[in-house]
Amino acid sequence: MICPKCGAAQKGEPNFCEKCGFRLKPPEQELKPAAGLDATFVKQEPNNTSNNMAENPETKKQKKRHGCLTAYLVLILLVFVSVIVYYTADASILKSTLKLPGWTIPAELILNILEIICVIALLMWKKWGFWGYCGLAAAVLIVNIISGANIYLSVTGLTGIAITYGMLNIGDKSDKGWPQLE
Repeated sequence: MICPKCGAAQKGEPNFCEKCGFRLKPPEQELKPAAGLDATFVKQEPNNTSNNMAENPETKKQKKRHGCLTAYLVLILLVFVSVIVYYTADASILKSTLKLPGWTIPAELILNILEIICVIALLMWKKWGFWGYCGLAAAVLIVNIISGANIYLSVTGLTGIAITYGMLNIGDKSDKGWPQLE
C-alpha cells in the first residue's frame, strides 16, 4: 500500500500512513441514523487535520532505550541511594574520621537527592535531567574541594557525566537516547 498524500510505501495494511499520519482506510464504523434523522448529521467524519500523528496512536513513534543505557541509569540510581544511606547511617563517623566541616554531609545529602531526581528525569526522557546532573556533579566537586575531601573521588563525578553522555549516544538511530530526550 502506498500513501496517496506523501507517497510513502507502507508495511502491511495500516489504517494510517507511518510517515505522515494520513488516514489510509475509511473509519470502519459509522453511526447509524436514528429513525427520522438526516444521516448527514449523524455520520462520523474522519479527522481532517494536517498532522494526525499526535492523535493517532498507531502512527505515534514509541521511544526505545538501549539496554546498556537503562542498566547504567539504574546503576547510578543505586549508587546515589547507597551514598545517601551511608551518609545518614554513619554521619558522625564520617565527620570524625575524615575531619569534614559540619555542613559537608547535609550538603552532600541534598545534592545526592537532587541527582536522583535528575537520573529519574533521564529515565523519563527529559533532557533537563542530563543538564541538571551536569550542574550537580560540578556542585559536588566544588563542595568536595572546599571541604578538603579527596580530589580523586571528587573528579569521578565529572567522569560520570562523560560516561552518561556516551551512554546516551550508543546504539543505532532507533535506540540512541540523546535524540529522544525532550
